[in-house]
Amino acid sequence: LNHAFDYVFNFGVCIAILLWSIQILRVRLMPRGLGVAGLILTAVALVLLYSGMSIVGLVGFRIFVFSLTGWILIAAGFLLRQGRQ
Repeated sequence: LNHAFDYVFNFGVCIAILLWSIQILRVRLMPRGLGVAGLILTAVALVLLYSGMSIVGLVGFRIFVFSLTGWILIAAGFLLRQGRQ
């Protein structure tokens, strides 16, 4: 049951970052590279999810969460920088 929730979480986070990345590329208020990086990250994560690679294992989940957290922190940094201007 726990692995099923991990897959739901991973899929939901991928869709959220995909939508954010598309919006970043459409609006162009944040660097275009961040949107492209989000699209690539999401594509790789979704391919790994559907290819059967175990990203719910300890190592795979750490890599997945670390990369997505890094993208979120970079996006937050750009949002904070824009809020000060």
